[in-house]
Amino acid sequence: FRKPVEADWTHQVIDGSRLVAFRDRSYGDITSWKWDFGDGTTSTEQNPVHEYARDNTHYVVTLYVSGPEGEDLRCKVWTVNVYDRNNPAGSYE
Repeated sequence: FRKPVEADWTHQVIDGSRLVAFRDRSYGDITSWKWDFGDGTTSTEQNPVHEYARDNTHYVVTLYVSGPEGEDLRCKVWTVNVYDRNNPAGSYE
């Protein structure tokens, strides 16, 4: 048995960059999306592409969805690890 609205998402790191393509995989009649990328920035796009500022850093990403039948969120407890192969020393201090 499913809830009328269930948040879910996947991601893919775009090779050789700090860009991450996020894909909404939510279920139900959804009319709004809010992504919290875990680095202080957000988006209201359904399938955003986001560039992270720091290499080899872990980020926890949360997707909030809502529609006429309810709302839900999905926070992946694992983290998105971004590593820029073109600048491997990147942000190490």
